[in-house]
Amino acid sequence: GDYDGAEALYRRALECREKALGADHPDTLKSVSILGGLLKAKGDYDGAEALYRRALEGGERVLGQDHPTTLGSVSILGDLLEAKGDYDGAEALYRSLMEGQEKAFGLKDSRKWRGVELLALLFERTNRRGAVIKLLREWSSHSNEAADNFRYQLACYECLEGNLDEAKCLIQKHLSLHPDEKDGILPDDDLAAIRDFIETL
Repeated sequence: GDYDGAEALYRRALECREKALGADHPDTLKSVSILGGLLKAKGDYDGAEALYRRALEGGERVLGQDHPTTLGSVSILGDLLEAKGDYDGAEALYRSLMEGQEKAFGLKDSRKWRGVELLALLFERTNRRGAVIKLLREWSSHSNEAADNFRYQLACYECLEGNLDEAKCLIQKHLSLHPDEKDGILPDDDLAAIRDFIETL
């Protein structure tokens, strides 16, 4: 909890790495990001944003836009902007993250879906459930693996929006592939409207 003491040490580590390795060395950028995380924890969002942007820009120059470390910087900057209430800025970064992860990891790698999940959560927090459904429907069509990854989540949103037939189809398909999950799904309040149907499966 001694944030001031930690900040002094993190700044010293950053200065040493800048002198020894250079401003854009990956280890220096890691120190930049760590210091940004501390400032965020202290509530200094503007200070954190400046550092996160520096880490991202440096990562793009040194590692490339689609490198996993650079994509990590995109993610944490997006999370910060969301915390600041800059939802448009966060959405733009999450969409960039989705595109970068597709290039970096390919459609079948589950790490590629992190950007989709973050954007869906942003839409949910800003009361845009229709946008969540559109997003998850789109990504579910990309591959069988993506469909399996998002099917249950999409069923919940379809049910909450009153699209009960669609929710039933999705849950039926999900449980045909994952029958062991039925007991965990039944108590889900998001699916309360089709609980009787689920019990028959």
